[in-house]
Amino acid sequence: TQDFADTMTVKGTAQKTGILFAIVLFTASISWSMPELSRITSIVGAIGGLIALLIGMFRPKSGRIAAPLYAAFEGLFLGAISYWFNAAYSGIVFQAVLLTLGVLLVMIGLYTGRFIRASNTFIKVVTVATIAVCGFYMFSWVAGMFGFTALMDFHASNSMISIGFSLFVVVLAALNFVIDFDMVEKGEQHGAPRHMEWFGAMSIMVTLIWLYVNILRLLSKLASRD
Repeated sequence: TQDFADTMTVKGTAQKTGILFAIVLFTASISWSMPELSRITSIVGAIGGLIALLIGMFRPKSGRIAAPLYAAFEGLFLGAISYWFNAAYSGIVFQAVLLTLGVLLVMIGLYTGRFIRASNTFIKVVTVATIAVCGFYMFSWVAGMFGFTALMDFHASNSMISIGFSLFVVVLAALNFVIDFDMVEKGEQHGAPRHMEWFGAMSIMVTLIWLYVNILRLLSKLASRD
């Protein structure tokens, strides 16, 4: 029988999520303070974060190393892009941070209060929608590389359709928290190994970062219409 001390818990996952959040804030502050290197830190952060994420996803046992590395790299990326957005629209980053944390707290309340449940249908719909959105982003990026910039222009546009799409993605990102919380809770119930706490924490951070970036984009589109 597996010892309880070696199994995953909600509390342990929450603690590790806090550690990852602190790492993101630390490296983001470093990246923010070096705007002259922002292009480098954004590229290194994005690529490094993706590699660490893939390692953590396909080798969950490596989570105690992959998850902190993911957080550190993503912090570099977020610090750079946050500086750019704030330079264009002063105060927008503070608003985005508050809204992101607010959405997280609301989703925690809705989940713990059982107002939203991760039914099989819910998980399938949210997962398919998330894959579709990621696929659309990827297709837009590849098309842009070959000179077809219409989709990239759509993402940057402040049209009502583009704003509506960004709002949809923000809601979709928020709903992904329900799947993350459900995975962590079931992991504890089923006695998943302790290293899955890092996997769960990393999953929550992926959703949190995705939410923040899209709230930042949404706010910038709204601000550009003023």
